[in-house]
Amino acid sequence: MKRVSLKLKTFFGTVLAVTAAMLFIPGSFAYAHDPIFIGEEQKEAEEGPYLPDARISFALYGTFLQSDESRGFQFEIPDGETITMSLLIPDLSPEKEIETSSLPWLTLKRPNGTEVELLPDIRVGFAEPFSRTNYLRLFDHSEIGREGIYQVTIHGLDPSRFTVSIGFIEMFGTEVLNVDNRNDRGALERWYTTPPPEFVQSETTTTEQVADIDPPKEAPLELGNESPIEEENV
Repeated sequence: MKRVSLKLKTFFGTVLAVTAAMLFIPGSFAYAHDPIFIGEEQKEAEEGPYLPDARISFALYGTFLQSDESRGFQFEIPDGETITMSLLIPDLSPEKEIETSSLPWLTLKRPNGTEVELLPDIRVGFAEPFSRTNYLRLFDHSEIGREGIYQVTIHGLDPSRFTVSIGFIEMFGTEVLNVDNRNDRGALERWYTTPPPEFVQSETTTTEQVADIDPPKEAPLELGNESPIEEENV
């Protein structure tokens, strides 16, 4: 019985250790972050959502409707605590086809006025099991926080969807200011399944243009297609 009890203690201790490690991985999307949506009118950090404690895990979702747009939000964090932040895009079209030089990026302005540009340097796939959505992580960033308000501005060169994950403590329902659609349970699914409007328009235009092009006289046969049947002379 003592051996069984010891094994159980070891097992549960391992589970707790792994869980804690996953929870505190910087920029980790291992658990479902509390979803927040940045509106198209919230172009500047001062206009966007305000997070009172950036240790709490949030995922901020937004969409650039056209080229050269920005979205923003603000946060605070207790002095000496670690800021963990990642930028992601859906692993969908058109985002996954965007060239690296045209991917979203962000600027982080600190309370002391200094500013850092955070540019995409990776493309790591991630499947978020809670919401059953797939992403490409573009960068991870961490630094020691200081007292005061931080301002984050996300920049988009092309129409695209984006997600900023922040924090490492799961605590759903934490109060956030400047957010209108906090209780809309279908918002994440609509965001994930709705490409940027200009992309939809571009796809339609491309299809119409292709339809006007005459096909080649001798199109090559595709694998699995039957050979054309020649008419027999009667």
